[in-house]
Amino acid sequence: MIQVVRGWGRTTIADGDRPIAFVVDGRIRVIDGRFRALEGRKAPPDAPALEKLFKDVAKKS
Repeated sequence: MIQVVRGWGRTTIADGDRPIAFVVDGRIRVIDGRFRALEGRKAPPDAPALEKLFKDVAKKS
């Protein structure tokens, strides 16, 4: 289950309890290789849109 967690100045995108990406300076920084297509893209400002972006990529992989 992909979820967006905001806190302490950084937004984290997690799959369950494992972080898969961060938003740093408005850009997506990927940890998990499945989502490398999103590396460096401008992050949407709202959590539901960011979550949908990662779910769409997860469906394709």
